[in-house]
Amino acid sequence: MESDAIRYEHLLRPELHPADTAGTVFIAQDRVYRRISPDYQAAALKLLKSALFEELVAKRLFPKTTVNQAALARGELVLEHERAPFILQCWEWSFSMLKDAALTILAVAAVCEKHGHHLQDSHVHNIVFFSGRPMFVDFGSLREGQTPRCFPLLEFLRFGYIPLKLWSAGNFYIANRLLRDDRQGVRLQPFTALEQLPLLRKYVKPFTQEAGLGYWARMLTNMVFWQIPPLRKRLLDVAPYQAIDYGPQEIRAQIEALEAPQNNTEWETYHDASFKTSAVTPRFCRILDILGNYTWATAVDLAGNSGYFTELLARRFTNAHLLCLDYDSRAIDKQYGRLRTSPDLAERITVGMVNVMYPEVSTLKVEERIPADLVLVLAVMHHLTLRQKADIDTLLQAFFTLTRQYLAIEFMPLGLWNGTAAPPLPAWYTKEWFKACLETRFKVLLEEQIEENRILFFCEKRPADLPGPTG
Repeated sequence: MESDAIRYEHLLRPELHPADTAGTVFIAQDRVYRRISPDYQAAALKLLKSALFEELVAKRLFPKTTVNQAALARGELVLEHERAPFILQCWEWSFSMLKDAALTILAVAAVCEKHGHHLQDSHVHNIVFFSGRPMFVDFGSLREGQTPRCFPLLEFLRFGYIPLKLWSAGNFYIANRLLRDDRQGVRLQPFTALEQLPLLRKYVKPFTQEAGLGYWARMLTNMVFWQIPPLRKRLLDVAPYQAIDYGPQEIRAQIEALEAPQNNTEWETYHDASFKTSAVTPRFCRILDILGNYTWATAVDLAGNSGYFTELLARRFTNAHLLCLDYDSRAIDKQYGRLRTSPDLAERITVGMVNVMYPEVSTLKVEERIPADLVLVLAVMHHLTLRQKADIDTLLQAFFTLTRQYLAIEFMPLGLWNGTAAPPLPAWYTKEWFKACLETRFKVLLEEQIEENRILFFCEKRPADLPGPTG
């Protein structure tokens, strides 16, 4: 029926690897559709019924997948994949998240090898965190057949091992930039191969073997053959003799041994005392009570540090899916570490390193990947407006694009007050100024002073074409 047709024009379409011939992906709010190419339909149906796919789904290495029956009745093969509550890019992960993502790829490769298959792609862009669980999501990369060198090792080293190795050595910025750059062949010139990059050669060395006589004999033969056009079709295969030759499971131990660097960050200990005492302050209790008066299913805790309030939310609202964002990498890594020891929270909390003021450009905008019914901005606006001199209009627009309905935001009337003193406040920094700015995009439903330096505003998003009052 026409009513059953999928309206692809209304869905998000992420950019796929150019070599992916399996089909096209479209992201809806509650699921992911994969429209299979006509020439891949037979292979896709065979894969869906295979022991390989059954084991990957059973082990939660691949999302649950079904066939859209309405599309099938029209002669079209469309897969429906389980969708992650929030979609983070690999450069938005903490160290431990990247490490678990790399190990997940190796686990998928091992299951593929067990069933006579291989991975066509081995980069971490094919991993999505379903709350606290990394899963491989590239259906088209699961390919039938095995050869001794079918695992894309160089690609895995480029996007998995080497960024982890750099990060572990304290080179966070370089590692993060490598993850962001998925156009190696364009942006990393003049070095045409990864192992030729001077900075990275030492990190490839553990996987390098000396090229033997067979390699050089074949290379010299090929050089001769290349000079004679009729012989160019008879070039000898040098792949089995290349210097880099390491199986996927052989590098697992080296990845598992890598540890996050111990260099401190500015805010990493901010929640340590709260977690140690398990204190729930009257302020937090009141905010939780207020949130309970409204209907919402997903929430983003902006500048959530290591997630103390996010976890309070998860325990109070047991059906909600939550995202804790912060740009302090070690704070986020602490929360991810706790999720790995708490299966219940790991099913409902996602964490990520994101500064919504300066989101990285990707094929999907940040507001398309991580929107929520409720956005929380607690105890941070004074730092942004007074300390970092951020423009409040830019901040509120970022919050406006992220929330589907509600915003809970705190104003600190005493500014950067530390409990005893504070720097002088600018004349414009008043509650009236803050509320007037809020009302340009939001309707204030509740205003309540819950601490000496905390005024909570609970707001509802105005329609984009219906501006509020200006001040």
